[in-house]
Amino acid sequence: MSLYDYRMSLELSKDDPPFYALIMAAMRKADTDNTQKFMYMWPEVWGELSRRYHAPGGILPEDGPVCTCCGNPECEDCPSECPVHRLLPPGSGPCAICQTETTYMGTFNDNPPVWLCPVHGGKS
Repeated sequence: MSLYDYRMSLELSKDDPPFYALIMAAMRKADTDNTQKFMYMWPEVWGELSRRYHAPGGILPEDGPVCTCCGNPECEDCPSECPVHRLLPPGSGPCAICQTETTYMGTFNDNPPVWLCPVHGGKS
């Protein structure tokens, strides 16, 4: 560690982010040895990070309906018909092109996020 690391830690904590957000961010940046330490020290946090990493938009079924842009369950930043901030249920939805039920998200006409099946370019 160094003075630079210390000063960066001051910058990171300046806006008072939640503790577990910092832990998850550190897990994302960890090398192999430190990843193993994180997994041992915080198995629940590691498990949630892994589940959210593999979930479309990081949204888990237990989150309920959330804004897929900002993650806020009660997003009021713009009208609900806004394609960027509209509420989408977590887990699955109809493909914006063919209406096939899918668990993949993507963009369509530059208006993310929308449900897109793998055939139409959706990615988990």
